[in-house]
Amino acid sequence: MRNVGRWFFGFLFVVVLAESSVAWGLEWSDAAWRDGGCPQGIEGTWVAESRSPLSGQEIEFRRDGTLLVVRSGRDLVLPVSGGMKPGEGPFVEMKIESGGSGYPPFIKIRPHLVSARDASCQIKLFRYENAARARQNRESSWDIYRRRVE
Repeated sequence: MRNVGRWFFGFLFVVVLAESSVAWGLEWSDAAWRDGGCPQGIEGTWVAESRSPLSGQEIEFRRDGTLLVVRSGRDLVLPVSGGMKPGEGPFVEMKIESGGSGYPPFIKIRPHLVSARDASCQIKLFRYENAARARQNRESSWDIYRRRVE
């Protein structure tokens, strides 16, 4: 009888979680992302979440094919190749074209979270040291950014 109670509460937890207005590990085409007012690409300004070591850092994906990384006291404008919108897979993939910038040369971005509670769209930005690690999805670091609403 005790196991039945555990199963019931486990099932109840899953149902409540599934019905909540929060979604994790999204795809660009997911209804939660689309219906949450989130963009279909990454163009714009994103701010690192407060729990990140990069808290407050801004990244601006520009239409002209550059990436602006705003760090305290030192801004980087980096030329990138790749699109601002997703292709076939779940990621937007970019290559930093400026060697020696101190920024990992390969990045992948995917939708991370939509929260109706605070009306935020978040992305997870993965950094890779080389193309082989990017193909294998063996990131060197990652952070979560929320969309800055102007």
